[in-house]
Amino acid sequence: SFKNSAQPIAENVEQMKITYGVSSNNGQTVDTFLTADRVQDWEGVISVRICLVVRSANDRVTQTKQTYRDCGNAEVTAADYRLRGVFSTTITIRSRSVGATW
Repeated sequence: SFKNSAQPIAENVEQMKITYGVSSNNGQTVDTFLTADRVQDWEGVISVRICLVVRSANDRVTQTKQTYRDCGNAEVTAADYRLRGVFSTTITIRSRSVGATW
């Protein structure tokens, strides 16, 4: 068992979404991005998309409530006056992509 309590690795993260790029055509292209509970064929996963919504530590940074698109591509209007940034990246799994040799 662990002796230390859990510690955050990043502060002010409001949302984190991880989806998996699934290919049904031998790694040529991603057909769809799915959450882990919806992936049926893990051999078809060729990429991973990570998205974070991060907010400022302080409130009252803006004079109006910010509107932004979250990790689910929904338009959201903040309930406070903090700044938010949405950061997303897609990572190809090299051993599964086109041209990979194993």
